[in-house]
Amino acid sequence: FALSDGVHIVIPSESPEELADAAGLLRSELHDRSGVDATLVQGPVPDSGAVVMNLDPRGKPSEEESYTLRIGDNVEIVAAGRRGLVWGLQTLLQSVETHEGTSVLRRGVIIDRPASQFRALLLDPSRSFLSLEFIRRTIRVMSAYKMNALHLHLTDDTAWRFESHAFPRLNPPGEPCYSQDELRALVAFAARRGVEIIPEFDFPGHARAAIAAYPELDCDGRVRTVDDSILCCGKAFTWKFIEGIVTEAAGVFPSAYIHLGADEPFAIHRWEDCPSCLERMRSKGVNSLQALYHTFVLDLDAIARRHGKRMIVWNDAFQPGVDPQPTRDIVIDAWRKFANANAFAEGGYTLINSTTGPMYLTSYGLRGGLPL
Repeated sequence: FALSDGVHIVIPSESPEELADAAGLLRSELHDRSGVDATLVQGPVPDSGAVVMNLDPRGKPSEEESYTLRIGDNVEIVAAGRRGLVWGLQTLLQSVETHEGTSVLRRGVIIDRPASQFRALLLDPSRSFLSLEFIRRTIRVMSAYKMNALHLHLTDDTAWRFESHAFPRLNPPGEPCYSQDELRALVAFAARRGVEIIPEFDFPGHARAAIAAYPELDCDGRVRTVDDSILCCGKAFTWKFIEGIVTEAAGVFPSAYIHLGADEPFAIHRWEDCPSCLERMRSKGVNSLQALYHTFVLDLDAIARRHGKRMIVWNDAFQPGVDPQPTRDIVIDAWRKFANANAFAEGGYTLINSTTGPMYLTSYGLRGGLPL
């Protein structure tokens, strides 16, 4: 099948917006990646020579990412949902060969569906700021590899990269961050390419940048070193702060998920010396720091649910055998301490496999000599 300038990309008349948008994406990607200028047409399907895209009316929501690509007299992409159309057009683009100066496709049929529901990449622009151009390029590469989720780690000890209107001191002059409008545009760019952006805001640890902006988040109102920084769990202002940030995030990121971190509470020992934290311990009816920490994470979950989000946390947010345990609506993101993760898997929780090896690419991890 020859792909030459003027080839028609055909969709049915009165097609839904998602189908027309996917056809437009194929047209632009064909131009950018193969130099072919296609024409988008709504109407009847010709007998030959066209690229035809359609949604299968019998498609089930659970098959939203599956697709069939048939290459014969016409090229046909049929999918159960929008993401399936995107994965189908990506396979088409990856199948283009050049023969005597013409872009061509070999005849055949591909029936494809994902083996894993969640195929994600984490980017950390908090520690090292990443330009929007870089993130958009990464999203295009993710889409080509049919990866469907971008975990965007927006806050850490180093910096706070999310523009907050409720707490503007989080974004000091001269410190790069992403405006809410920039992030909304990025969400739309990613969604068009089948990628969902899931933001991460890390509470209560990894909090030095937040405490530097609002010292009252610390138990004693002090800015401390990285590993000694943790939000006070007993102050009302802490919960006002978290509620405000999640409210803003929910208005920017339409994902059903929000990642609230909860890993590596290195400074939790300071809660033992804080009257506000000890009062929370009494009011929650718990008698250990780990149990107190669990109540903190469960209250994070309550905030997420109030905003229509399902919370994800790192697996070291909870310890098996310490009550109160997480509800099974909480998604456990397993990156280390796999005895802990295995216990949750055996207990029927939903887990994400984010093992740190072999694809944990950081300057720390590359000090053995690999080039950055």
